[in-house]
Amino acid sequence: MSRNQLITLLSLTKLKLVLLYFSSLIISPASAQITPDTTLDNSPSKVNSQSLNNLLIEGGVKNQSNLFHSFQEFNINKGQQVFFANPQGISNIITRITGNNPSNINGVLGVNGFANLFFLNPNGIIFGKDARLNVNGSFIGSTAESINFSDGSFFSAIEPNNPALLKINVPLGLQYGNNPAAIQLKQANLQVKPGKTLGLIGGNVSLDNTILKAPGGTIQLGGLLDSGIVNLNNFKSFSFPQNIKLGDISLTNKSNIEVIADGGGDIFVDANNFDLDNSNIRAGIRKGLGNKDAVAGNIDINARGDINLNNNSNINNILEPDSIGEGGKIDIRTNNFFLKDANILTDTESSGNAGDLIVTAENKFEIISSPVNISLGGEGRKGLSSKTEEEATGNGGNIIVESPEITISGIGGIDSSTKGFGDGGTVTILTDRLNIIEGAAVLSNTRSSGNAGEIFIQASEFIEISNKLSDTRFNLPPRPPGGIIADIRRGNTEDGSGGKITLETARFTLRDGAFITTDTKGRGDGGNITIKATELVEVIGHRNSPNTQIVTEVRNRASGKGGNLLIETKNLVVANGATINVGTSGSGDSGNLHLKATESIILQGTSDNSPSNIIAQVGQDSNANGGNITIETKNLNIQDGNQISASNLGRGNSGNISIKATEALNINGNFSTTESSDRLVAESFQDDNNFLFPSGIFSSSPGIGNAGDLNIETDKLNLENKAQISVSSQQQGAAGNLTIQGNQIFIDNASITADTVAGDKG
Repeated sequence: MSRNQLITLLSLTKLKLVLLYFSSLIISPASAQITPDTTLDNSPSKVNSQSLNNLLIEGGVKNQSNLFHSFQEFNINKGQQVFFANPQGISNIITRITGNNPSNINGVLGVNGFANLFFLNPNGIIFGKDARLNVNGSFIGSTAESINFSDGSFFSAIEPNNPALLKINVPLGLQYGNNPAAIQLKQANLQVKPGKTLGLIGGNVSLDNTILKAPGGTIQLGGLLDSGIVNLNNFKSFSFPQNIKLGDISLTNKSNIEVIADGGGDIFVDANNFDLDNSNIRAGIRKGLGNKDAVAGNIDINARGDINLNNNSNINNILEPDSIGEGGKIDIRTNNFFLKDANILTDTESSGNAGDLIVTAENKFEIISSPVNISLGGEGRKGLSSKTEEEATGNGGNIIVESPEITISGIGGIDSSTKGFGDGGTVTILTDRLNIIEGAAVLSNTRSSGNAGEIFIQASEFIEISNKLSDTRFNLPPRPPGGIIADIRRGNTEDGSGGKITLETARFTLRDGAFITTDTKGRGDGGNITIKATELVEVIGHRNSPNTQIVTEVRNRASGKGGNLLIETKNLVVANGATINVGTSGSGDSGNLHLKATESIILQGTSDNSPSNIIAQVGQDSNANGGNITIETKNLNIQDGNQISASNLGRGNSGNISIKATEALNINGNFSTTESSDRLVAESFQDDNNFLFPSGIFSSSPGIGNAGDLNIETDKLNLENKAQISVSSQQQGAAGNLTIQGNQIFIDNASITADTVAGDKG
């Protein structure tokens, strides 16, 4: 062979080798991304190309119902599909990555059969835009170092040459080392079959514009940042060790987690910090699905650090219309809970009962809602809700909030309401310190035949409710005043009753236009209000705010009875135009008002247009009866034109006033204004074209009905500076009887009167 021939032959050989090299790159681009290692001895994992973008993984080590695979690298490119073969008798396919790189999943990961798939990479897992699952069993993605078994054996990604291949059927836990890697999902869409589990257990776990679905199954997100073992509970949930730092979990940019189906469907989140931003978590029973034994699964979120829910995010557990079964609960536990412009809801639109909503925060609980236009009934408020919708016969779930410090502000709210035939759930708040400020509210109402739920609040230190606004944007109409509301909505032609309100604390303050009410605007009876404060109750108005009020009232055209109002405390202060009121403007009788203060009751100060008042009233055109006022204290002081009055503008009978001040009753002064006022008794006290409000106690009937009796018992009675005590009737109704018992009575430029125009004298 000549030299030239030899050169030509060598060149051709090189060309063939080059072509062969490039050919290998072209025909198997995926095989370079999935590289089996050599740790499984005589049964290595094998990657077989079925087509350019379709790979089948075979081989591995079989041990009873488990099949073990081991890889140096494992990545799936966009457009590729990688399936694990599922030999007969295999229930679990357990895959580990022993190299040093994270796995990037940008295509389809599946199983040709019904086995569960465990995917273990301690370096991290990244699910990209086109990531999908095609598995008939459950899928567990983890950045743990090994999978552990009860006999002490383990399948390790960092000790791949450990010879112990497993002797038990079911894996029991995931062993994590120090600083486990993250699991990231970016525009991924991962779904498992109905009833199966989708678990992502990493260091930190983040979902960005990602969808996770397990209809009627289980979705669990968990993070662990220290070494420890996460126990696997029969593929249904994971148990995290105590006193070990957990990783952070976040859902952002319209991410969604959903398990809603025909029943079952649980969602578990275990984290240090949990963030939900413009994203949703949803469980429940789908429209038209379920059966009489069906129960929706629960949403269970445990964050040892902070929970932040923001930007129109939602956590919902819902019974959709025509579904059959019971609702599941939402249970949230954390150190600090912050909700801003987000919603958490349990809801029934069917015959089943909605689940309970429970939030426990060991340190702080805050609901903040930005200024928005909302209705007086609460629609549009952001916060916690449990609802019974129209035509639903199931009852609403209970709401329970427990934290040492609770703040609800900025038109945020806690709302239990019913529009259907089922009853609303109870709202329970347990705390040391409660602030309801800037238009925020706790609500329970009914618009149908279902009864409104009760509101129970217990605060060991104080309850403060204020409508004072720090942001002028809140003045945008309509902006209902904040407070505590358990009422029957206007237009309710059914018999649903209002819920009662019970408040227990040391110090209670209601101020700056806030209010507490159990009004009825329909056929049902209004609920009672009970306030018990061991030290102090303050009801304080503000010159630029609507009247601060505690009120139970039968509204115009309503036929239900009004609720009773009871305040028990050491000292009671009603000031600056505030009002405590029971009354009726409809056909139902008013409830009674009972004030008990072991030391003192003080009425002082005025707002721009009105004094402070304690009132039992019957409105114009009403034929119902007014409520009684009963006051028990040591010292009762009334000044600045403030009044205690039972007034009847209607056709029924006014309630009676009974006052017992064991030490002294002091009444002093007056208040006058040129501004018009809607005070019921104002027209009785005109002076020089101004409205004059004398300080005093009044039982009057400006209408055609009868006035009530006025009974006063005290040791010392002091009336000064235009103060008045009066019973009167201005039309054909009878004036009530006036009885005063006192050891000492002092009157200076003041009066005690009993007058009637046409009826019987008092």
